[in-house]
Amino acid sequence: METKGIASFKEDQDIIDIYDAVIEGKVAILPRNFWGKGEVFQHRLKLCFRYVVLQKLNMEPEDILLRIKRPFLRKYKLDYVVYQLQSKGLQELLIDVFPEIGHKNIINVKLPEIGSTDEEIINIYDAAIEGKLAHFPKGFWGNHEEEVMHRLKLSLRYVVLQKLKIHPQDILLEVTSLFLSKYKLDYVVYQLQSKGLQELLIDVFPEIEFENKAIINLYNAAIEGKLTRFPRGFWGNHEEEVQHRLKLCLRYLVLEKLKIKPENILLRVQQPFLIKYKLHQAVYKRQSKGLQELLIDVFPEIGHKNIISVKLPENGYTDEVIINIYDAAIEGKLAQLPNGFWGKNEEEVQHRLQLCLRYLVLEKLKIKPHEILLRVQKPFLVKYKLDYVVYQRQFKGLRELLMNIFPEIEFEDKDIIEVFDAAIEGESAQLPRGFWGKHEEEVLHRLQLCLRYLVLEKLKIKPHEILLRVQKPFLVKYKLDYVVYQRLSKRLQALLSDIFPEIEYTDEDIINRYDAVIEGRLDRFPHGFWGKEEEEVQHRLKLCLRHVVLQKLNMEPEDILLRVKRPFLRKYKLDYVVYQLQSKGLQELLIDVFPEIGHKSIINVKLPEIGSTDEEIINMYDAVIDGKLAQLPHGFWGNNEEDVMHRLKLSLRYVVLQKLKMKPQEIFLKVTRPFLIKYKLYYAYKRQSKGLQELLLEVFPEIEYKDEAIINIYDAAIEGKLAQLPNGFWGNSEKEVQHRLKLCLRYVVLQKLNIEPQEILLEVTTSFLMKYKLFHCVYERQTKGLDELLKEAFPEIDKRKG
Repeated sequence: METKGIASFKEDQDIIDIYDAVIEGKVAILPRNFWGKGEVFQHRLKLCFRYVVLQKLNMEPEDILLRIKRPFLRKYKLDYVVYQLQSKGLQELLIDVFPEIGHKNIINVKLPEIGSTDEEIINIYDAAIEGKLAHFPKGFWGNHEEEVMHRLKLSLRYVVLQKLKIHPQDILLEVTSLFLSKYKLDYVVYQLQSKGLQELLIDVFPEIEFENKAIINLYNAAIEGKLTRFPRGFWGNHEEEVQHRLKLCLRYLVLEKLKIKPENILLRVQQPFLIKYKLHQAVYKRQSKGLQELLIDVFPEIGHKNIISVKLPENGYTDEVIINIYDAAIEGKLAQLPNGFWGKNEEEVQHRLQLCLRYLVLEKLKIKPHEILLRVQKPFLVKYKLDYVVYQRQFKGLRELLMNIFPEIEFEDKDIIEVFDAAIEGESAQLPRGFWGKHEEEVLHRLQLCLRYLVLEKLKIKPHEILLRVQKPFLVKYKLDYVVYQRLSKRLQALLSDIFPEIEYTDEDIINRYDAVIEGRLDRFPHGFWGKEEEEVQHRLKLCLRHVVLQKLNMEPEDILLRVKRPFLRKYKLDYVVYQLQSKGLQELLIDVFPEIGHKSIINVKLPEIGSTDEEIINMYDAVIDGKLAQLPHGFWGNNEEDVMHRLKLSLRYVVLQKLKMKPQEIFLKVTRPFLIKYKLYYAYKRQSKGLQELLLEVFPEIEYKDEAIINIYDAAIEGKLAQLPNGFWGNSEKEVQHRLKLCLRYVVLQKLNIEPQEILLEVTTSFLMKYKLFHCVYERQTKGLDELLKEAFPEIDKRKG
């Protein structure tokens, strides 16, 4: 129904019709100014209220105050008007709108004055929680905190001790946020006074006493999650009281709840145990005894038969004595290592730590060298009493420390696979730092080992399924995403093709995959689907063309040349391969693929002789790329490499400089493999031995690396438009290298990433250099340290405060 303008609302029935249309969903919203102002507003609100409550819902008068709450108003589009457009409270409004309600259940309450008696306060509070009052009178809790606290104390003591008769020792457990909300005390507790809940309860209820049983009950509630934290003052005020309560909780937890045998207490009750069971702060912050001394006091059942006294090691102690004392400690024959055991200076600490670690790892536990980085982690150090010395008494990181102490750590191929397998099986939380190696060749080798193990041995994926299954989610699942996307420059599918030479497509595979793509079962062809060499491309193209034309569409041979045009190729996903990946013209291709067509449209072209002039070579090449010739004549490129190079140079210079008028600095960016295929040069390129960039430098001596060209080529490389930087890109001398490096650094840092000068030293790290293809140049091609290089490349760094 169409809503009317406000000016046309002349009848009450119009108001009701429009309101009904909105709550029925026939109209999205009420018209602007629907409610009007002043008396009109009051009248229309009353109309709608009475219509929906009495006529539409047929609600009994005695149910109105019970059923009409905020959810009801929200459902029937009245919440905004009730709470935002008028000033009456909901109950007062309802009594005005529905005189049928009557006043028999409504009691009048005089607002509490300063002189109100405690009895009056309690009576009003009781009426509110019993539902005889819709809400507390305005100002009920008083005006200042002292008054608020007095009335809150009266109400709390009344509801807890008299109305609900909660036992004092249960108060801290029972009186929670939910309790306060249920008994209408949450607003006053959390908004009108400043004490925390447990502090408030202890003030309001001096009856709360922490008897032994209460201590244990509260502790149990805390570790069971029924209390979010211990009440304030739970552990007591002085050390004797703390130790008494700690003893109660420890004995309850260890002997009753967990039923730990006495002989196992010293082994199991360690720092992680204390953290888990909420005793860590009490043990280490609230009392002065060491853990084992405390446990022996708390649990006399342990006995002292295994505890021995040890003289502190002097400076002259031999290595053997150090190892014997350490062994006694980890065997439990010593309660703890003697004070001063690790020595006074770092050199002494490092020496004793090395002795103990090598003894423990290689002699006592007999851990294999390749397992050390996986197994010696923080929990291991805690268990064997080495965490303090490793993290507090020396400055080396854990991995650096282990590599120094255990020179026998080396990753052989077998070790690499074992460590990787342990990580993906969840036996270790993560791969060790530095696992993938330092340089790209090493990274690639280790990735190849892990991928081949995972794909071929562990998961037994068939070769023709690899490109389909090994995608980003697969790499994330098996902890390979970082190394593939952050540590290597090759794209995933090129990487897979290198790692798995067994990926081969049978003719049947080719046809099945092609059919899956044109049927929409695959989004796109796998990378490398059409092959690398033109001969391979043409073979696979022939298979797919014959499949779609003769088998799928049942096309008659005489119709093929008429129907197989660019739109047909586009529809059946063949346009890219026909026009970009092979050099034959469409008609020539079709006649080769479908000998059924016949050869009546083939033209003959005279082959260029050895004596053909450069002009004739260029003219014939131009005729082919313009489509005037179906293909280059057999033998066009010559018989030997010298002949090929000469004709390729002529054709390349013609198409690049004359036909396309390409600027010299653009050649490296634009003349790529697809370009060679498009302009029918790829076959000739394969007939000679030079790499593409080397070839271009020889064919185009006008290529110069000006500053703009340097930046453009670098940008293309980091954007992935170039697989790698051209050979010789960084220059030959250190001066040239540093100039080009400075250009690229300033471009990527200041222009591309907009890094602030003050953040450069933090952001430009080894990982950054690796990601943005600068690592090799910084660390292999010039001699300056990274910080020195950055400060020279970015003088803004030292001026940042000015």
